[in-house]
Amino acid sequence: MNHKILLLPFLIIFITSTIYTQTGKISGRVYNEATNEPIPGANVILEGTRLGAAADMRGNYVILNIPPGKYDVVISAVGFVKTTIRNVIVSADKTTFLDVALKEEVIGLPEVVVQAERPLIDISQTSSRATITSDDISALPIANFQEALKVSPSNYSGYIRGGRRYETKYIIEGIDISDKYYEAFSGNYGGNLYTTYHGLSLTFRENVNLADVGVGAIEEINVNSGASSAELSQATGGVVSITLKEGRGKISGKAYFRYASRLPHKGPDLYFGQLPDGSTAADKYFGEKRALEAKGDPASLAKARLYSWTPGKYWYGNKPTIELETSLGGSLFKDLGFFTDIRFYETHGRFPNEFNRQLNITGKLTYNLTPSIKLTGIGFINDQGFYFGWKNRVFNENYKFFLEGVPKYTKGSFAISGKLTHALSSKTFYEIQVSLLTSPTEAGFVDSNGDGKVELNEDKGEFIKFSTPEEIRKYISKTDKTKFFTTTPRNESESEASFPSSGPYPLARPGAYYEYQRLTQVNVKGDVKSQITNNH
Repeated sequence: MNHKILLLPFLIIFITSTIYTQTGKISGRVYNEATNEPIPGANVILEGTRLGAAADMRGNYVILNIPPGKYDVVISAVGFVKTTIRNVIVSADKTTFLDVALKEEVIGLPEVVVQAERPLIDISQTSSRATITSDDISALPIANFQEALKVSPSNYSGYIRGGRRYETKYIIEGIDISDKYYEAFSGNYGGNLYTTYHGLSLTFRENVNLADVGVGAIEEINVNSGASSAELSQATGGVVSITLKEGRGKISGKAYFRYASRLPHKGPDLYFGQLPDGSTAADKYFGEKRALEAKGDPASLAKARLYSWTPGKYWYGNKPTIELETSLGGSLFKDLGFFTDIRFYETHGRFPNEFNRQLNITGKLTYNLTPSIKLTGIGFINDQGFYFGWKNRVFNENYKFFLEGVPKYTKGSFAISGKLTHALSSKTFYEIQVSLLTSPTEAGFVDSNGDGKVELNEDKGEFIKFSTPEEIRKYISKTDKTKFFTTTPRNESESEASFPSSGPYPLARPGAYYEYQRLTQVNVKGDVKSQITNNH
């Protein structure tokens, strides 16, 4: 089977209203502690940024377009003691209320420093949503944002509000990473998306999002399980919005390393676990091989030679899992900040011959061109072998005696985005964002030594594409049981064991299979936001 599919070469979406706000705001009142009178003109500044506002005649102020995170807020006014409130938390699409009482200035009175406290109840929240902060993520033993979502009260095993997975939208910094191909197929036909190979389903595209980032790069995850706007009408399950960390202040970094010596399979052994009739799969396998050898005729002996599996041929829960993540960020100059995160993950799983390796590289660059204009650049790569050349493997029960016959796969995703934010006034700003996301998937077999056969641990080199007469003659044969078969006509039954009731176990002779898919999206988004009143 040879599939080469280029999906949606350029899906261009122009959006003139906000999809999901990825910034928050601070609003409040500055007043005299002694008289409760407003303090017009008081300056409210987010330390280390160009963000701030001046209080109006009623002492009210509002600061818009604040990236999620923790900030030290400095409040000052002539004749009053300068006050700093530390660790004020700002979340995406939410208002942080901060009323400040200033003390009248007295000679010798030092600056006032206050530690902010997070309210138990968010009175500004008007929808069903949950927020997972970077502090929450740091306190949990999680490897990716999908695992972080499991702590959300509206999430169960990857399903938001009971909806199917394709009914949830995933957005990273304004980039929609939802798999449009998965959405279209599952939405029209129902069920899960998979590829059929030799009568079996292969789940190379089992995830409904095209990209991933290391958890060390995440500032905040917002899970909206309530009603969505018209722009997200397909998000009947919910919207997951991820904001990345932004480099500010002194350059700093951290590293994380995890090593698990093995991931043992907790269930019955696949080969020697007892079956209902008291025997094992290995007993049946070798019993059938001995029966063929006892017949003695050439055809039976030829088939008996295909029973090549021996105990210990495939590793089985005895290989280590390794995870390494490192991040670095801060201000390079006064108006230029950066943050980068690199995560490496490798596991051999709990089942025979499994292997998955991932590399995530995430970067965010911010530059304040002027006090009112900010430029933001974002890029991230999620590689599962497509860009750097390794192959991943999956386990299949029907192929457990011939795992060389299960196709290998590589996947990847690459995204880049540029955003311009221009503040027209203290209460009005607009944003223009352009982004590109591309995600390729390739699956099939590899012949590393070029001998025309698929053998154990052949993971290096290009996939066999079966696209030329030379390749077809080299790899496909009607008589040689060590080479590939074609599915029409069905000619592989002579290389299958017959004892399992759930279907035949292939012994040799994989099916000719190659698949290539690529999804590319280009998005252009424009938002205009204005604070009409102090509260809206």
